[in-house]
Amino acid sequence: NILDESVHVDNVLQRISFLPLHVMIENDSKGKEVFNHNPTHNNGVKTRPWNILVVGDSNSIVFEWGNIVRDSVKYDVMWFVGASGYGLRNKKELKKDGEEEGQKGSKTGAYNILSNVNTSQYDKVFLLFGFVDCNYVAPFRRVKSNIDDVTTLFTSVKHLISFVQEQWVEKQGLKKESVVFLGPTIPSIVPRHQPPLVAWRDLASWRLSLTAIFSLQLKLVALKNGFKFASILKQTLSSTNHEPKIQFLSSASAFDQHLNDQTSYIVWEKALKQQAGIDVALLFSSVKESDKD
Repeated sequence: NILDESVHVDNVLQRISFLPLHVMIENDSKGKEVFNHNPTHNNGVKTRPWNILVVGDSNSIVFEWGNIVRDSVKYDVMWFVGASGYGLRNKKELKKDGEEEGQKGSKTGAYNILSNVNTSQYDKVFLLFGFVDCNYVAPFRRVKSNIDDVTTLFTSVKHLISFVQEQWVEKQGLKKESVVFLGPTIPSIVPRHQPPLVAWRDLASWRLSLTAIFSLQLKLVALKNGFKFASILKQTLSSTNHEPKIQFLSSASAFDQHLNDQTSYIVWEKALKQQAGIDVALLFSSVKESDKD
């Protein structure tokens, strides 16, 4: 029971991080080879890097670092400031959930934009949401509507999974095994823009608890529905388990809530390999004769 375990953060973190690794390297849905170390040729066969779509909030920018250090993969990163899993709904769904009728859906525009993305051009799709849900949406709904945090986070996970299932799997035929849901990390500093009357939100332990609950629920629902999951939450935490290790703090600004791109990307690669069976260093696909021109 997640509600019971949420008070034991170490237990939750352990469950988030552990997933047996069945295969280190796998073929994509079209049967293309993915074991080539050479970016251009392998025994005379022309190859290309895997194309991976990464969508989410501003924390998704970390994968741009992969375009710098890897030639085996090309990340197409689509990030939205303030985007949340909770907000991935259209106008009809908002009304059904009792939201204001005047809202047109996702306030960041993510819903409409992502609904029209052609996922068939990508070998894998990564989704990184949850930071905003845990640090902004949940406390805001508690103050405004007296809705408890866990209910909000579970709803956010439901919206996130449902969006992928309905918009990409059912409408576009995206293979579930090509989708990896990524768990959120905690902010490197206390978020500055806080709803009123929620001083308890300053507690690092509480922010971590919400993030752990969201991540575990996302993992359980994703795996149950045939998707994949990976998280670096436990790997980036300090010994106090309340804040990131110093090497993960942003070097851009003392007021930057995001983790350091370079160090956290390296950990993401390891997590994807160990938890989702995706070895980014080896992701090359052979190019068909019709594609060579």
